[in-house]
Amino acid sequence: MITSTITYSTDTVDSKKGSKSAGFAKYALQSVVFLFLCIVLLEGYLKLAGVGGQEFLRPSIKMGCEHIPGKRVIWRLEGYSHDRLSKVGLRDSEHSITKEAGTYRIALLGDSAVESLQVDLNQTFGKVLESLLNTKQRATVRQFEVVNFGCSSYSTGQEVLQYESEIDKYQPDAVVLLYNRGDSLENVIHDKDRKHAEIRPYFYLDQNGQLHQDNSVLNNNMDKLKPQPIKDFLREHSAIHGVLTQADLSLTINEPRYRKIKSWIEALVNLPKRFDPKNQSTLTAIYPDQNDMAVTKALIERLANNIAQKNRTFILMIFPNIVHYDVLLQQAKQLKTLADNKHFRCLDLSSSFLADKDPNSNFIQYHFSKKGHEVVASQLMQVINERVMLKN
Repeated sequence: MITSTITYSTDTVDSKKGSKSAGFAKYALQSVVFLFLCIVLLEGYLKLAGVGGQEFLRPSIKMGCEHIPGKRVIWRLEGYSHDRLSKVGLRDSEHSITKEAGTYRIALLGDSAVESLQVDLNQTFGKVLESLLNTKQRATVRQFEVVNFGCSSYSTGQEVLQYESEIDKYQPDAVVLLYNRGDSLENVIHDKDRKHAEIRPYFYLDQNGQLHQDNSVLNNNMDKLKPQPIKDFLREHSAIHGVLTQADLSLTINEPRYRKIKSWIEALVNLPKRFDPKNQSTLTAIYPDQNDMAVTKALIERLANNIAQKNRTFILMIFPNIVHYDVLLQQAKQLKTLADNKHFRCLDLSSSFLADKDPNSNFIQYHFSKKGHEVVASQLMQVINERVMLKN
């Protein structure tokens, strides 16, 4: 009897354990399914509401960042636009690399002012310029095609690299580079800023005035630039991820306490890397602090030489200085002198914008408004027409 009772009790305990395990597994499965359905529903809701679509850049080992090809972008930070980047990541319609016979192709280079997410795609100065140029019949040109390579945060150096590695194969007849007042500062890095610098290639001049590329910041952040399948997928497809990223950006910009806590967390995460001997050499200056305009002019000269070698037209366009910002005034003088010496066209947009009774109406906040894009397109059309007539 004793043996029988013990055996029965053991079976009962095992049965209870099995029942609890099965119950827990069922509960866990239900929780996972419920969580999955919630995520799917939230993703669908955010996408229908047009929220979480402002993340459009991904890391790039060569450039620091680049557009996400085919990404649907809904922009609300300044102005509004809702469209997809092209299959190759241009803020533009689709363009074939091969240029059709009789086509005069114009490539636009620049930062967010050229990218122009603040207005509808068809309102950008690139599209308006293309439309204006194609309204007039010309004997030697069957059609004009404008291709927008502008990308937010790009420096002049990144734009030069972009031309050499990506744009040259499109065989543009004319290349337009928009220069803005902060561009020169983005091309160089000072030793004190190296640890917290924007992740991009930088440039410097050696003792002989020769231009060199500094990839130390890229190399030091290679772990952030390498492909990360899960994060890359979320960046490209998840509206929830987009909302969280946008919230982080807004808090970082506007909330000092959040910014401080975030910096502490990042410092703790990067602590092992900081004392890794492999990373020390990339944080050490290898050249003296640079003159940012000297480096910038060397970059523009390099671009101008590359364009001239292919017998193409180069137009350096300077962002309108309607507030008479002294630094940009001085930079514009230097760039115009460089243009005269290197025989390319320098188009300062300041006079055309100041001629307007209300110059501020040409801007939303900082970027061009629909009206401002029309002014830029009109000015560029005149220069392009001159160049086409000269070639004829």
